[in-house]
Amino acid sequence: MDIQLTILSPPEITVEKAWVHAAEGYDIELVCVVHGDVNSEMLWYQNSFLLDPTDRRSMYPHDDRYSLIIRNFQQTDFGNYSCVADNALGRTKKYIEVSGRPGPADFISPALSGFLDHYNLTWTIESIPPLEEIKLLYRRLLMNETYQHPGKWHEYHIKPIPIRTDDQ
Repeated sequence: MDIQLTILSPPEITVEKAWVHAAEGYDIELVCVVHGDVNSEMLWYQNSFLLDPTDRRSMYPHDDRYSLIIRNFQQTDFGNYSCVADNALGRTKKYIEVSGRPGPADFISPALSGFLDHYNLTWTIESIPPLEEIKLLYRRLLMNETYQHPGKWHEYHIKPIPIRTDDQ
């Protein structure tokens, strides 16, 4: 005898990216993943206004993954998006910001240097147009087991070297 047990719960959502970089003329995809009851209804909003499909905007469900695709991105498409999953037991919302500004720096190097006199700092920044300048603020942190003393902030301007990825 086989028994099938279905546990009903309010939907839970995760977003693939909470911040999405976009530029006019490009196509973008926003993705929300629903966990739990996959029979939830998914609604998309831009700046709190309910979105409907148009000739440039499509909404696709695929199993637990829901996509909002915007083709030929326009200035009016920038803003805050939300995906709302709704079922009989509850409603859940997650937010995605779509911005034309470069993204925040993602520091790859370790937090502390193994050397006393230098530090190799490595980071990436997501941006569609090439960056013209990066302003780096840094300071030395003097510390031992019982004491931490942050030093004075220094500002350094860097002319970046553009690196293109395969998907650009």
